[in-house]
Amino acid sequence: MEQKFERIGEHFYKRSYSTAKGEQRLKFYAIFTDWKGVRRRFPLGSDDKSAKQGLRILEADNVKRVDFDKEKEERKVQEARLTLSQWGELYFDEMIKPDKPSFDWQKRMFAKLEARLGNVFLDEIDEAVIDDYREKRLRDPVTAHKKPLAGKKARKISYSTCNRELAILRILLRLAKRRKKIKAVPDFNLESEKALKRDRIASEEEYKALLGNMARHYQRPLIGLYETAMRANELLRLVWPKVDEKAGFIRLKASDVKEKRPRLVPISPNLRIVLSELRAEQGEAKVVDLSGRVFTKSNGQPIKSIRKPFEAARKKAKIEDLHLHDFRHTCITRWETEGKPAGMIMAASGHHSLEMHHRYVNIKEHHLKDFFSVHEVLTRKSGDPTVEEKSSVSY
Repeated sequence: MEQKFERIGEHFYKRSYSTAKGEQRLKFYAIFTDWKGVRRRFPLGSDDKSAKQGLRILEADNVKRVDFDKEKEERKVQEARLTLSQWGELYFDEMIKPDKPSFDWQKRMFAKLEARLGNVFLDEIDEAVIDDYREKRLRDPVTAHKKPLAGKKARKISYSTCNRELAILRILLRLAKRRKKIKAVPDFNLESEKALKRDRIASEEEYKALLGNMARHYQRPLIGLYETAMRANELLRLVWPKVDEKAGFIRLKASDVKEKRPRLVPISPNLRIVLSELRAEQGEAKVVDLSGRVFTKSNGQPIKSIRKPFEAARKKAKIEDLHLHDFRHTCITRWETEGKPAGMIMAASGHHSLEMHHRYVNIKEHHLKDFFSVHEVLTRKSGDPTVEEKSSVSY
């Protein structure tokens, strides 16, 4: 439908129109030929006074030879720019699947980034912004229930935590570049964590003490961690179709694990007992778990986390500095000391480099003592001379 404009002054026009409800409305426009010879039309709103003021500004800009097209393009670019908060919202709503194993972890890391960089435009995030973020973040205290830890527990955020937050930032920026939201990704390195490698494993006594302070339905996933070297989220998300008890394996798909490669996890005798117990219990449960999760409570509901019961058991047993992830180290170290080949252990744990495998093998003093004691006994039984006997032989 053709729009009709009524001239009410030099370069000043109005247009009447009806709303969907039949109400009459009035809108003012500036219409003139600019210094480039281009016919222009600018909406000025519905208020007569402010419309006239807007006209005077446009006429002055035309005298100054302002490039109206340039302002329009800049305005478009400005409107198209996204802040980190806006891009993060799009990423978690549309670009990553909620059932991805790392989804919750990525959201937690992003929440920390957003607290400081949420209002920063993506194209303004450069090396200086990232360095400033790292410097300030490493001065932040570790908190519990939104309050800084006090006393002996008081400490600052670790390099590892900061690294993981910046890793998510790098993922978002690389994706923004691929989607043509920014022209380049700032060049920044994540701090090396080799010096921060944990070498903590649970001893046999600590493992038994933890089990002794946990309810049976929480004991079972801990046994699973101890026996399989699986990560906690891999274990708790496990569903029955992936448990092949006949073949003796848990068959994990690439989408189930961090490494994005299928993995076969052997089912040990102790884990087989737990699985049988769970099958029997779930068969009798009044509440049916439609998700098909393996590790459930006695009422049939899936176990989403064992962190709180684990921490409670750890405190009761008076065990210091032990994390759930340390059970991955514990299992891999145990397999190594039992003499299993590194290649077999790596296949079961999902590691694809010897360097990463060795980071998880934490040989302790008692391992060396046990190994060499057994080796000495075997040597004596075989009839080979001991060191003392060798030294007394005359030539």
